[in-house]
Amino acid sequence: MSAAVGLGLFSDWEVGEADYGTWVDATTVTDGLLAPLLASGELDRATHYWVDDVEPHPLPARSELMAMASRWRQETVAIFAGELDQPSWRFQFGLHRTGVRVSLELGPAYVDATTRDHIEALVRTWSGALGPRCGLTLATVVPAGAPYRRVMPPRDSAWTLGAIDYYLGQRWHGADGGRAAVLAAVRAAPVPDGGVRTDADDVVRVGFAAELADAAAVGLARTASEAWLAPLVPTTNERGWNDAGDKMVVASNRIELAPFTFFDASSHVGYKALIVDPDDGAIDEDAWAALVAVARTGHAPDGTPVRAVRAVFPVRADALAMHARVVADGLEMSTYPGGPVFWQVHPDPAISD
Repeated sequence: MSAAVGLGLFSDWEVGEADYGTWVDATTVTDGLLAPLLASGELDRATHYWVDDVEPHPLPARSELMAMASRWRQETVAIFAGELDQPSWRFQFGLHRTGVRVSLELGPAYVDATTRDHIEALVRTWSGALGPRCGLTLATVVPAGAPYRRVMPPRDSAWTLGAIDYYLGQRWHGADGGRAAVLAAVRAAPVPDGGVRTDADDVVRVGFAAELADAAAVGLARTASEAWLAPLVPTTNERGWNDAGDKMVVASNRIELAPFTFFDASSHVGYKALIVDPDDGAIDEDAWAALVAVARTGHAPDGTPVRAVRAVFPVRADALAMHARVVADGLEMSTYPGGPVFWQVHPDPAISD
């Protein structure tokens, strides 16, 4: 199988406070991080390396590389193949006094049906080699080249949403009440069809079914992943969205212009307030016809260019009821007021890379 997407593993590992600043020794990088890559053949793909973002160098013989690695204590190191700015394969880690951040990025040429199992083996091997002094906090496997439709409203979280694999370090999660609750929820929630959940040693993995040869299918898997995880972890609405999934609209430079209630001169958008009869759903058809005419011509009656026309209804229920007609007749959106801003119902879905 040839993959249509690349994959990136991103992980954070943390040491206990008693070991801050002293946890890295001569074997931490060689035996803890590099040895699993050597054993699996993964490191054979690399051609160059850099340390602390200086000029890259060709990768030396294995013995020389391991000798250098035994001296690394607080460096950031990248070992890669291809171009520096756009590598086709890259392993990167940043050592610091409280732990290490590790990533492995694979271009589509290095991804096949076995890759996710291979990544799981690496994570579990690293967990055994680095522990118990340096334990996994969280690792995610995120596709590259598979945009996906966000769950509405789109959410912000300390957790990476839209990954196809999650790895949770049990010790780290268990050391804090809030994190322990997340771990318990992740362990208890039914996994979607085709997904996997494995629980061994210090690592819990949850993976979502994804056909890597089909970028669109991977995008659907990412949507399913977000829909599953978002209710289990702390989240907030992304800025500009409300709980109903409506999107904020701001009119910043309001002036008078017929046939609108007001016109945003900065964005060249006209806003018209309309009342829906609560008994029969009727509206002012003359006012509506005037709005449709402007939307079709792109100009107000006085010749002012109008980029879009937006209908404003008193309440969300009216905006929802009128949405289909708004769109069918060429107006841009159906909105309702909320304080100094407006809210668009049925906005275009948020897409994330």
